[in-house]
Amino acid sequence: MLTLVLLSNNRPKFLRRSVLFWNKFNFEVIIIDGSDFSQEKWIKDNSNNNIFYIHKQLPFPQRLKLATELIKTKYTIFVPDDEYYLPNMLEYCVEFLEKNEEYVAVNGLAIGFDYKDNKVLGYYQYPEWKGRERTEEEPEKRIVSHMSSYANSLTTSVTRTNLWKRCAELYAKYDFHIYALWE
Repeated sequence: MLTLVLLSNNRPKFLRRSVLFWNKFNFEVIIIDGSDFSQEKWIKDNSNNNIFYIHKQLPFPQRLKLATELIKTKYTIFVPDDEYYLPNMLEYCVEFLEKNEEYVAVNGLAIGFDYKDNKVLGYYQYPEWKGRERTEEEPEKRIVSHMSSYANSLTTSVTRTNLWKRCAELYAKYDFHIYALWE
C-alpha cells in the first residue's frame, strides 16, 4: 500500500546503503538516480524485487515527476538517500490514514544523531512536529498556520498518493528552486 520515492544524485555510498536497508522490507521503492554513473548493475545484483531503479540524468523536479508516473500504491512518501524511517511507523501511518479518511498525510517525529565524546547522541530534529495537526476548516487559515511554524513535513509524510502526485507535478511544472516550496 506504500511506495517510497528515493531520488539520488552522485551519492552512490548513500544510495547503496539505502538499497540494502529497504531490501529487508515489503515496501515498494522507486529510485530515480540522476548521477553521472549508473548503479543499475550493483542494484540488480544486490536488491530484491521491491526495488525499482531508473538511471536518468534529469534535474530533481523532473526525476520527481518521473517517479509520479510509476507509483501504483495508495500511499507515498519521499525518502532522501541519507535518511531512514522506522518501517513499523510507516505501517502505523498507513493504518492511521486507512482509518481516518479526513486526513491526507501523517508523519512522526524526526530524530537526528551526533557523535560526541565517544557517544552517539539522539535528539529531536523538529520538536514542533509533536502533536501538530492542521485541521483548520478554511484552506487559507490552514496554510497560514502551517507556514507560521514551518518544518518541511508533507515531503516526509506518508501521503495519499493522489495528493502527493499533484504536489510533485506542480513542483516539477514550476521548477521551484527550494524543494520545500512544493508544499
